Amino acid sequence: MQNFINKGFIKFSDHFDKKKCEKISNSLKNKINFKDLFNKKFSVIKFKKKIKVNNILDQYDIDFILNNKKFNYLLEKILGKDYFLIASRIICGVPVRFIPNWISKNLILNSPNLNQFIKNKYKFLRYFNGIDYHMDLIDFLNEKADFVTVYIYLDKVTKDMSPLILLEKSHYGGAQIFPHKIKKIKNGYIYIAGNKKIKTRKITLTGNSGDAWIWHGCLLHGSEFNYSQAPRFSLRLLFRKGQKKNKLSNSLIDIVNKKIKNVTSGSKTSDYKKYLKFKKAKLISTRNNLISDS
Repeated sequence: MQNFINKGFIKFSDHFDKKKCEKISNSLKNKINFKDLFNKKFSVIKFKKKIKVNNILDQYDIDFILNNKKFNYLLEKILGKDYFLIASRIICGVPVRFIPNWISKNLILNSPNLNQFIKNKYKFLRYFNGIDYHMDLIDFLNEKADFVTVYIYLDKVTKDMSPLILLEKSHYGGAQIFPHKIKKIKNGYIYIAGNKKIKTRKITLTGNSGDAWIWHGCLLHGSEFNYSQAPRFSLRLLFRKGQKKNKLSNSLIDIVNKKIKNVTSGSKTSDYKKYLKFKKAKLISTRNNLISDS
């Protein structure tokens, strides 16, 4: 429990049924032909177009996760008794070998979200090509970081399969606009969050089917490219603290947020111009070299 307060995340392993996780993964592999996954070359690429994604997770029974007693107990300790699920999705880290050259050459800033290039018949989950360091609060405008992300691997994930990488203690930077300034130092990294300078280190989440991690909405995380032969399928679940006011609440999220203080996002959670500037100066992460040496 203390790890959530101090480092911003908790590992939850050996509690979810591995065979049931693998069953979902195997079903997905049978539904997706990765050699047929992408559309042919577009004449015009609209990078800012919002892509609608149908949720195939609705077709699977994940009660073995949602009703797991130890898992529920842990969420209750973190979020309080009246927590609730706000989002659920299957995520796929697409192997680089399946990504057509025309996409690799034309992607603006190596855009991690591949769904704009995927054939409609396969748009039932989210496909990624690695992702720069970000916090999940980026998806919520003018909202409080009173939620956690639960990430569950459906198969064994090795270092070359685009494992998630966390920056421990980075949640203490609070609500910040993407991109995030990260510099490498001798024994780790420095995350510059406004007036704060947080010393951190990378935690690479390799693991087995059914392994899970729970992290704070302000914790920075990203992933490299998937250089393996196989897709990396994962479940991404977001749970939020209940809205009932309780002055006596001693949930971990309340304890942490009181220490962080600035946990509410603004009307702007990302800055594209700043991203270009940081990218040019090599100050932010990229998916094949997650942290700059500058």
